[in-house]
Amino acid sequence: MANRKKTQKKRKPSRPLPKVGTPKDDAYRLEHGRHDVDDFGLTKAKKGPANWIIAVVIVVALFLGAVGLLLFT
Repeated sequence: MANRKKTQKKRKPSRPLPKVGTPKDDAYRLEHGRHDVDDFGLTKAKKGPANWIIAVVIVVALFLGAVGLLLFT
């Protein structure tokens, strides 16, 4: 790290993960599991009207596909 240029961004300090099976591990997994379910893995920058439009298009396509299967079978 001594050769690191001054213009480069500094790295975030890393935190070690808690040992498996400890109460800290359970709390860590619970916290991060809730966070994953809360935003479905999307970062805050990716939330917006474009995602809603894509979701609506996918739901409509699935609905039309199901109706098409019912009509043509």
